[in-house]
Amino acid sequence: EPARDLLRIASVIGGEFDVPFLKALSTVSVDEVIAIVSEAESQGLISREPGAIHSYHFKHGLVAETLYQTLPKLEAMRLHLQIAEAMEGLYQGDLDSHFAQIARHYNESLPLGPADRVVYFCEQAALRARGSCAYEDATPLFQTALNAAKLIRPADPRMRLNILKQLGEVSFAAGLFGQSRDWFQKATQIARGLGDYEEVARLVLGFAATPSDSGTVDHSRVRMLNEALGLLGETDNPLRARLMARLAWEVYWSEPAVLVTSLTETALEVARRLQDNDTLIEVLYYRHHATWSPDNLEERLAITRELIERCGSKFSIWAMRAHYLRTVDLLELGNLPGAREE
Repeated sequence: EPARDLLRIASVIGGEFDVPFLKALSTVSVDEVIAIVSEAESQGLISREPGAIHSYHFKHGLVAETLYQTLPKLEAMRLHLQIAEAMEGLYQGDLDSHFAQIARHYNESLPLGPADRVVYFCEQAALRARGSCAYEDATPLFQTALNAAKLIRPADPRMRLNILKQLGEVSFAAGLFGQSRDWFQKATQIARGLGDYEEVARLVLGFAATPSDSGTVDHSRVRMLNEALGLLGETDNPLRARLMARLAWEVYWSEPAVLVTSLTETALEVARRLQDNDTLIEVLYYRHHATWSPDNLEERLAITRELIERCGSKFSIWAMRAHYLRTVDLLELGNLPGAREE
């Protein structure tokens, strides 16, 4: 009985487990834990981790799965909660590398365990993955955090908004553009309900981050961009400049060139008055697209020149976009050596 219970605990831990941690989670003595683990190793159920003294793993995943399935659901939840809390204390000085593991155990403890700890550790694990450009790993972690946030009472719309925004950003970075727009759209609805119109503007810009197919107009984007502009009002604001420039690009195929050019000119004037370099970079980029014509090649070359100067580092995403645009412009000019240099 003690051996079965101890190996069940090990199956709940999953992956690698060690003797001190098993002892902390069980009611048997250290000597008994060592004896049970040694016997399980001799029977071929578990294997010692290479180079480790007291660390083990199940030799076959099926053994761990079978042991886990014999646990009553409530007992499994309690064990997951116990493991999560123990890990949180044990790895206090090195939580970064254990965020995902702790998040998994807190999540498996629901609804018995605390939903707010699931949200916290999932977000931290997702942010760590995002920082390593592991966007495909970050996305499901944010989704788990979002699901757990629904269990928190009273409901916290700001928490859900922030998670949805992060989901939109990492989905975009992972190339999941349709999913990204869905997340941004849901977040926009919450921000509008909160009366946070600047956040609405930021989210709409996220929603409209991907270009529409050439020759088409996405009327849902046009509507959202216009609504966000209306909510911001007429004051000079970096978000207003970015929205106008992005709107100009979106209506390139449907509105008269004079209107599109006017929108980008107003956006550029606002950005220059604000002396906001990041906003100027984005507005110039959108202006290049929105005013594209065979008759303004020199102007477009001037835009790309200013873009590159303002970007500074050639490794920034905006610098790479600017160099790409300049390459296309130089090819249009017939300057092949210049294009090759870009």
